[in-house]
Amino acid sequence: MKSKKLCMVRMSGICFGTMLMFSLVSCRQVDEREMTVELPGVTAADTNKVASAIRSMQGIRPETIRFDLEKKVMTVRYDSMQCRRKNVEIAIAEVGFDANEIKAIPPEQKPEGKDAGK
Repeated sequence: MKSKKLCMVRMSGICFGTMLMFSLVSCRQVDEREMTVELPGVTAADTNKVASAIRSMQGIRPETIRFDLEKKVMTVRYDSMQCRRKNVEIAIAEVGFDANEIKAIPPEQKPEGKDAGK
């Protein structure tokens, strides 16, 4: 009987510990990451336009936007809890530049207003 009680106490402890661990993991509020975006068509004159496209996005750390024109890449730090990599790539494509695998979106293909595409 004593063995059964001890086993129950251990199981309760394991269950409590597991629940505590999962609750702590789910409390994460910031997940800062760095991404590199290949920008094959971007020149020095285009960097302000690209930076402006993502600077005001929620989760982007604007002070971390860096261009390496020799390698044709941009790096930026972002909070993945607020912004996704694809959102950054699409924002760049919408201002007319290829971004990783996302091709530039010509102005005539961009939907305009709520009634676009109807």
